[in-house]
Amino acid sequence: MERQSAAAIAAGWEYKMIKVGPSSAPRAEDVLNELGAVGWELIVFQPAGERAYPGEGAYVLKRPRGGAAATRVVGAQS
Repeated sequence: MERQSAAAIAAGWEYKMIKVGPSSAPRAEDVLNELGAVGWELIVFQPAGERAYPGEGAYVLKRPRGGAAATRVVGAQS
């Protein structure tokens, strides 16, 4: 296994999980686009279930730690 420098380990990633319910599912694409514009990248989507609305579920995103200033996106639940 390769040793990483302290700076590389400290840099790492920051993660965000948002849950999209039935009322906000129609805006899910807009919210993801807003998050992508500030450096967040979708890594996992877990649908809410068989009877869920399209886009309803949990989204896990990541971005380089310290890469972008923290911003609050309207319509996203963190």
